[in-house]
Amino acid sequence: MQILGAARIFASHYQLVICDDPGAFSEASNWGPGDVERGFAGNEHFWLVGTEADSNDHWVEVAIANERPPPNFGNG
Repeated sequence: MQILGAARIFASHYQLVICDDPGAFSEASNWGPGDVERGFAGNEHFWLVGTEADSNDHWVEVAIANERPPPNFGNG
């Protein structure tokens, strides 16, 4: 996996958008049940990261990989 960049975000009730195609957003990938607790929503091309979900402190890494990470990747 190649890491492209990382940043620590300190904010109160904001959302960070990471996407490779702004047109890939749809209502189906908008915030839904469980997403606020998880800290993010989206789809494979468009991610919404909410800063209120983890004490207003998020570490965000963007990486390139040939395969998707497992579903629990980054959760401990």
